[in-house]
Amino acid sequence: MVCTTLKAGKYLVSNLSKFNKLFEGEIEIATLPDIFYQLQDVVDNPCSTFNDIGNVIRTDTNLTARLLSIANTPYYAPSSKIETISHALTILGLNEIKDLAFSTLLVERFKGMSNKVISMRAFWEHSLCCAFASREISDQVNQSQSIDEKIFISGLLHNAGLLFLCLKIPEKVEEVVKHCIETKMPLNDAEWIVLGFDHSLVGERLLQTWGLPLLYQKIARYHHQPTRANHFKLEISIIHLADHYTKSYCVGSTIEPLPPVLDQNSLKITGLTHQQLDDLFKNQIIPKFKSSSGAFLQAA
Repeated sequence: MVCTTLKAGKYLVSNLSKFNKLFEGEIEIATLPDIFYQLQDVVDNPCSTFNDIGNVIRTDTNLTARLLSIANTPYYAPSSKIETISHALTILGLNEIKDLAFSTLLVERFKGMSNKVISMRAFWEHSLCCAFASREISDQVNQSQSIDEKIFISGLLHNAGLLFLCLKIPEKVEEVVKHCIETKMPLNDAEWIVLGFDHSLVGERLLQTWGLPLLYQKIARYHHQPTRANHFKLEISIIHLADHYTKSYCVGSTIEPLPPVLDQNSLKITGLTHQQLDDLFKNQIIPKFKSSSGAFLQAA
């Protein structure tokens, strides 16, 4: 239950009843497919084998076909064509297949949900590039710092609350965007003024509703303000940088009419510089994203 002292930044939730009402009744997008949870259970079980994971994936023919299509893109550059899930697991490894499977299921979940406020494809282009960037950035961070292996999916889900709002209350989101443009106010601040809460808070509640790990919830909550987080500060800073630079390079789009504000402390936390991040995006992240995004986004 959200209490009346729930806040982000300088704002208190001023419209608690409307915030809670978002999650009441029939909510088409507030559920994930059963196979998502089946896969999560088998991946989280330390006794699981490649065969156990492959068996779960093979129960969904669409997921199997999509994974094989992605595994054969130039991004992974297999030496020979990958034709089975078992082969994909052997060549790409468990973590890679896990990330591919979860991201494919998430994009597929929102297939066909048209919206006048946001382009689904543009939204997932941004989210997917952010996921790729999060993983690449985490590889650059000092290896002595422990980074959660769920960083890829964290990047993919960081804006789940924004998508939820666009699909649930599109007219109010249009008011938020208009307020941003008229006042030159950052999106989150405009959301608090117009709605009484913001998409970060909504994202945290949504991912909690989905039963996803605390890391995902806190990244959704604090990806605009990483230094306010009490936990997962390094992972949240990585997502913050990935989000900022993905927007700076104009990959996909959300609904933000103004450039996002960069929290400079995220650079200190990760130990990275602007030059390092620019080079990483230009030389690795953007080329890899362009070579493989089509297969990921077939359902968007």
